[in-house]
Amino acid sequence: MAASVPPISTQVSQLAAADPDAPSVTCAGRTLTRAELDTSTNRLARAYAEHGVRQGDYVTIVAPNSIEWVQAVVATWKLGAVPQPLSARLPDAELAALLALRSPALLVGRADPDGEIPSVPIDFTPDAAL
Repeated sequence: MAASVPPISTQVSQLAAADPDAPSVTCAGRTLTRAELDTSTNRLARAYAEHGVRQGDYVTIVAPNSIEWVQAVVATWKLGAVPQPLSARLPDAELAALLALRSPALLVGRADPDGEIPSVPIDFTPDAAL
């Protein structure tokens, strides 16, 4: 029988423990270490949970490729939720139509055009106490 593969969120934490200062993600000349990625996504996951995200929920992420996009996806996985990435270039009408098809627990990167779904900006920084 094959060994089970740990979830990606667990692997991120394991990599951070093994070599915390190793680079994990780089974009636009900025790099986060493994420890920084693990810590920041733990904090984001707790903040997303405070916004009502639970295991199995969808989190829609509307943002360009960036470190913040990676953080949002990893934080979503850490909650056992499902990241639903959408193009940052979607017009409001198209975004609203897609959100109507699968309403997420949280919208990251853009406000809900209809104002019904809780949202946080892509550069959202949770309280350091989290």
